[in-house]
Amino acid sequence: MSIKAVTRSTSQDRASKLYDKMRLFIDDMSSIGQSLDKAQDNYRQAMKKLSSGAWKCAGAGGGFS
Repeated sequence: MSIKAVTRSTSQDRASKLYDKMRLFIDDMSSIGQSLDKAQDNYRQAMKKLSSGAWKCAGAGGGFS
């Protein structure tokens, strides 16, 4: 195998490893984004519950004594 072929093979191996790492990183970031979206939805639902129904009445002066 010539030096040129070895260099090409080494470069291809490095590029392949870099691609694999980037792909895994992107997958992880996508998963984190989905988790953040779900957390934000849960937060909104909880805040909506706090500002409506029985909770709203308790916060409007009908609180506990």
